[in-house]
Amino acid sequence: MKPSRSAPVLMIGAAMLAMLSPALAQDFQMLRSADTDGDHAISVAEATAALQQEYARLDANGDGTVTRDEFVNARLAQIAKLDTNGDGKITRDEVRAFFRALRPGE
Repeated sequence: MKPSRSAPVLMIGAAMLAMLSPALAQDFQMLRSADTDGDHAISVAEATAALQQEYARLDANGDGTVTRDEFVNARLAQIAKLDTNGDGKITRDEVRAFFRALRPGE
């Protein structure tokens, strides 16, 4: 049987999704928490406050700058949250469970 031409594209897409999932999850959480008045919209004031909070979180040593190490360590911490069994790999089930937990009312 001849391999499908779309198989490599699908594998690349799946790999990219696995790599981006922690970032997307973090962005989704940030957007949800930014809506401080619960109106399902983010005002300029809410967005500014959320960005300042995110920058402060990334700036681990509080020196007013975010270094490459601080940024990478923050992303590694996000990946560790997804890797619930601690095997150093993120499975589809772990990603699904993480996103399920982000859904309100579930």
